[in-house]
Amino acid sequence: MASQPDPHASVRACNAVRGRLLAMYEELQHEGGWRAVGEALGVSGGMAYKVAREGYQPRDPEIRAKLGLPVLNDRLAAELLEAMLNE
Repeated sequence: MASQPDPHASVRACNAVRGRLLAMYEELQHEGGWRAVGEALGVSGGMAYKVAREGYQPRDPEIRAKLGLPVLNDRLAAELLEAMLNE
């Protein structure tokens, strides 16, 4: 019997990335804060902040890859939008 794909796996993956960014911020808070987090990941501090604190979903595939976010496609975009509307 084939297993069904988890319809909420991408939302959980995004939440895990947000948690990881927040944990990194706690570790780097006195060494530059969000700028240090962004630098460690190869993105701006503002981008790291927006993803972690505001749930922002960058569209740029390179930024998504650097942050460890799943590839954005139509299904994922609809799923994330639905999750945001239900918050």
